[in-house]
This record gives sequence, structure tokens and C-alpha cells, in this order.
Amino acid sequence: MDFDNLVLAPCMAAFGIPLTVTPIKSQPGQPAYAAQGIYDRTQSTVMMEDGSELASTRVTVGIRLSTFAVPPRQGDQVLKDGIRYEIDAAFPDGQGGAELVLKELR
Repeated sequence: MDFDNLVLAPCMAAFGIPLTVTPIKSQPGQPAYAAQGIYDRTQSTVMMEDGSELASTRVTVGIRLSTFAVPPRQGDQVLKDGIRYEIDAAFPDGQGGAELVLKELR
């Protein structure tokens, strides 16, 4: 089964947003390029032992690996809606996609 074309391509067409990738680590010296990904932001709160709460936000972008000559990797940067992120980790899913975990650069 061609999961990439049967599932990932239609999902990206429906939910993908424009991104700009600056390939600092994956292709040093190369210019930034346009890409597409499915953005997700998850917030969670953890109750600490002293009763206080610790809030955390996880920002990810799902990508189709087949759309990249050289896939983005940890240390590359992603620009979304004027906000610059650094790729903190990249996790291929074994089905033609990858999840990029992002941290906002300030």
C-alpha cells in the first residue's frame, strides 16, 4: 500500500499550511525554501508535588518526506506566520511522513 500517496498527500492538500525552511544543519549554506506541513499545538498542565501547576506547550509540524530532496533535521529552522522555530527533533513515522518538534526562537 502506498500510504504516502493514498493518505498523506490528501491530508496535506486539505490541512497543509505554507512554511519556510532554512536548512542550517541539513544543507548548510543553502537558501531557505518553501515547504508545506500540518501544524499542531498541544497544551498540557502538570500538577506539581507542592500543588502548583506547570504548563507546557508542544508545537509540531507533520511533513511528507517525499516532498523534500533532503529532509529537514534537528537544528534547521521553520518560519510559520512570521514566527521562527528551530527543529528540536525529527521523528520519521515509517509511512512516508515525519513529525518535526519545534521550539520557538525569541
